[in-house]
Amino acid sequence: MRLRVLLSLFCLLSVFAACFPSWEPRSVDGQQEWAENGSRLKSLAAAVRADTVRYRPGMHSFPDGFGYPFDEGFHVARHFYATPMVQPGDTTAVTLTFYLDRGIGEHYSAIVFTLDQGKRSELDENVRNGGNDFLLEPNWYLVND
Repeated sequence: MRLRVLLSLFCLLSVFAACFPSWEPRSVDGQQEWAENGSRLKSLAAAVRADTVRYRPGMHSFPDGFGYPFDEGFHVARHFYATPMVQPGDTTAVTLTFYLDRGIGEHYSAIVFTLDQGKRSELDENVRNGGNDFLLEPNWYLVND
């Protein structure tokens, strides 16, 4: 009986939330965010590349006092598997994803920095094909997936 009441309450709340969403998608101008935050992101990217112990692969919060306006944090991917010649501690095969907006599932908008040749080729191909991905400057991309 108790489980049935909880299940009914959950269903009712789910229907209410679906009919009356309390959030709206964030409207973000990625080019403007790059213009305003690009130099700080470049400095952070240099720090992440240099410190492979503190910035291990995975999600990270921005450092205290870092002036990036989005609280989703950033993701570090170190592509040691990408090239057999890459040694641990090598800072050349890294991809940093600075999220602008996180969508449902795997959808997101982000400024992406990568030195990984495979990832660069993939992003360059997306830029050439048009759509929502843009090259901001060498190794820096605006991605809307």
